[in-house]
Amino acid sequence: MKLLKDKKREEYNSNIPSDLESPDSITKKFQSGEYRISVYGLGHVGAPLASCWLRSGVTIIAIDRSQKVLENARRGLTHIPEPGVNGSFSEGIKNGKFLVYEDPIKASADSKLKMICVPVLIKNKQADLSAVKEVALSLGKGLKKNDIVSFHPTVPPLTTEKFLIPILEKTSKLKAGKDFFVIYNPERIYEGRAIYDIEEGHPGIIAGVDNYS
Repeated sequence: MKLLKDKKREEYNSNIPSDLESPDSITKKFQSGEYRISVYGLGHVGAPLASCWLRSGVTIIAIDRSQKVLENARRGLTHIPEPGVNGSFSEGIKNGKFLVYEDPIKASADSKLKMICVPVLIKNKQADLSAVKEVALSLGKGLKKNDIVSFHPTVPPLTTEKFLIPILEKTSKLKAGKDFFVIYNPERIYEGRAIYDIEEGHPGIIAGVDNYS
């Protein structure tokens, strides 16, 4: 099976346009620290995701609208009762791979992959996308050519295509699928076992705005 997977990977990489990086190249740069991941929202989704990436050796930039959450993060602590998160944060601080920013635009500018993990609540029987909009407006101002945006909240159909992407394109003056790339990866975790669910329990379901995404 490994040889089959490697063959498929080589075939896929060989078909990537010459002006774009291969997934293997991007992965190596994340592992080396040349590329960073910014996580917007350190709640029940963002904190475990950040922890899992830290555990794999990637440099994380953490962003949250709550000053208390940011203060706790700088001390290697989280406000959610999720096993393993505090340890990952603390270790990341020690080895310089867990960075806490207050400026969401700078976080976007300093990262290759931006993960939107803010909550989407129900208000008047409608999805409240105000937090998503706030993040998208800031993120878009720091968005660079060939960057990647990963969207994680559970949202109504077409939210990524009809709501998120237009904001990013208007703010950044870039085109999704051409200048930057967008994926939707809905969270599939249970509180209290989130790290296990991400790393082992539930394989990710991912959709992209185009084939390269």
